[in-house]
Amino acid sequence: MTMPDSVVRRAHAFPAWLDALLDDPLHPGLLAERLDQRGVTLYQPWHEGLVGNPWRGQIHGGALTVLLDKATRAAALTVMPSTEGVVPLDLRVDHLSPTLGREGLRVRAACHHLTRTVAFVEATVTELNSSLPVVVGTSSLLRNP
Repeated sequence: MTMPDSVVRRAHAFPAWLDALLDDPLHPGLLAERLDQRGVTLYQPWHEGLVGNPWRGQIHGGALTVLLDKATRAAALTVMPSTEGVVPLDLRVDHLSPTLGREGLRVRAACHHLTRTVAFVEATVTELNSSLPVVVGTSSLLRNP
C-alpha cells in the first residue's frame, strides 16, 4: 500500500486515542493527516476490501459510512476535554456519486456546534485528487464524561 507523497508529508504523531480509533482491520492503512481545533482530516488508501461492486470496482457504501462515522467521532473528540468520550446518537449519510477511490479517499470532519451534552459534526469524503464530494454526512454525538 503506497501512500502519495502529499499524504506522507502531512502525517505525523497524533494522540494515542486517535491511533486507537483508526486502528481497524476493515480499514487498513487509515491514518490522520491533520488535526486542529475544529476537526480532523483522514486518509484512506484504496484496497480491495473496500470494493462492494466487483464488476465496476466501486467502493461499498457501508465502507464509506464507517469512514464517516470514524471521522465524525474523531472530530468531536478534538474539541472536548481528553477525559470525555462520545456515543453516536445519529448519523445521516448522503451518497452523492459512486466512487472507485483508486488514489485513496480523504475525509474532512469538523465539529460545528458543541453543547453541554451533544456534539454536532459535519463530514465530507472526496477522492484524493478531487474536490468534488462523493459522500457527505452529519452526526450527533452524545458526550460521555
